[in-house]
Amino acid sequence: MRTPPRTPPRTPRPDSPDRLAPVVDAVLAALAGELAAECPPRAPRGEPCSNELTEVRLVVARTLVIKRARYAWDGERFRASRVAADLLRRRTGVLAPHQLDVGPEVDGRAVEAYWRIELPTLRERWPALAEEERRRALRSWGGLLRRVHKVRLAGHGPLPRAVREPSSLAGFLAEELERRLPPAVAAHWPAARDAVRALRALVPDVARRLGPGPGVLLHNDPHLGNVLCEARGRRVRCVGVIDLEAAVAGPPESDLAHLQVLHGPLLGCPLPGGWFEHVLEGYGAPADPATLAFYRAYHLVNLGVHAAMVGLHGHAADVAGAVRYEVATLADGPARAAPAQR
Repeated sequence: MRTPPRTPPRTPRPDSPDRLAPVVDAVLAALAGELAAECPPRAPRGEPCSNELTEVRLVVARTLVIKRARYAWDGERFRASRVAADLLRRRTGVLAPHQLDVGPEVDGRAVEAYWRIELPTLRERWPALAEEERRRALRSWGGLLRRVHKVRLAGHGPLPRAVREPSSLAGFLAEELERRLPPAVAAHWPAARDAVRALRALVPDVARRLGPGPGVLLHNDPHLGNVLCEARGRRVRCVGVIDLEAAVAGPPESDLAHLQVLHGPLLGCPLPGGWFEHVLEGYGAPADPATLAFYRAYHLVNLGVHAAMVGLHGHAADVAGAVRYEVATLADGPARAAPAQR
């Protein structure tokens, strides 16, 4: 359920450490009591990402990660990240970053800071894993997602509101597919207008399939690079998650479908055939094929809008084709609701 930018964003570029120096100074000042005599030598780095990011390596060999929002609405994403990480630590034991109290803004822009969890990601471990080790890692990843989804919330939609306020899945999806996405699609990606209307018409059926009740915590950006691992030799166990800024409340199928999309053939890190079955085996619960197809289409729409807005028109055209495929399988019934192979 990734929210597309409300204005066409600039292509992210590596951030100058000098330009982020005032942010580092403000964060370190806010943490002066906790840092005490560590006297951090500054070694910031910049990298392309959705927020400006730098790291400060301290004398005691821990790393402070600092993010500053690029856009005004990213403050809401930082709040969601804090709420999600706190829920995971208190209710599940899943490792997640612990945001520090550094104040809500620096120079009018939202900031978050946390100590890096010194574990590799599954993306970092993946190239060295043999075939059977990869299967075990995928099953472990499924088990980790199931633990994340054990956190039940009052409603559906954005955090932290969904933690305390009951709200229906049908209401949230209607808001998404009637008010948020159609203007962006009409302005930047008209090829997907019919698909968005078709998805809106399917909302009552999806709500019936899933039934009433609250949502669960969704990571909402589930890919190999956001999974933390412990390793014994080449045996990998998935134990934590990072980058929770997109976290929302919703049905588990949303995260599972998003995972299919992010590691499907249209994105930059496709996984080999059969990989998702290993994830589901580790997840340990069935997923409705038609609901997965609906959410694959929904996430593809969000990704396609973003691609069109930043000028990646060829990629947006490919995504539009995948969305049409998913919508067609839904029209033909659940038996055909399998991911597009493109």
